[in-house]
Amino acid sequence: MIKIKKMRDKIIKFIEIYGMWLFALWMLFVMILLVTNIKSQTSKEVRLELNKYKIAEEHKNIIVAQSILETGWYKSLWCKNFENIFGLTKRIDKKQVPQVFTDWKHSVKSYYYQIYLKYTKLEEDKTYYAFLVDLPYAMDPGYIDKLKKIEKKCQK
Repeated sequence: MIKIKKMRDKIIKFIEIYGMWLFALWMLFVMILLVTNIKSQTSKEVRLELNKYKIAEEHKNIIVAQSILETGWYKSLWCKNFENIFGLTKRIDKKQVPQVFTDWKHSVKSYYYQIYLKYTKLEEDKTYYAFLVDLPYAMDPGYIDKLKKIEKKCQK
């Protein structure tokens, strides 16, 4: 855990000094060096991990689709370098930075506690899609349509 905090602090310091674009280029370089040695999870493994939590069956397909969309089928920098399969962020010193996990399964746990439990506590009747838009998790106007396409593709 200390190693992750040190790495996170180094990343934040780097961004502060050199800016986000240079950080993105640096991360691309790191990904190119590391990507061949990293085994990523599959949508089936994500679904198995979701089964450990109290999540309605009809929402699991949506959440798996989110993990696919957010990571580009588990190939993104955030997925490979931060084990973050949902694009989860946190605020540090007024800046949004990626949440860094030691294992992608911790990303699923974080999603459950940070996102899904908010849905279960709603007093109004709302679809999970509408919840994501209102959160606002789904910032892209086409986000929900993209999720639905991925869901259909995964069901085939």
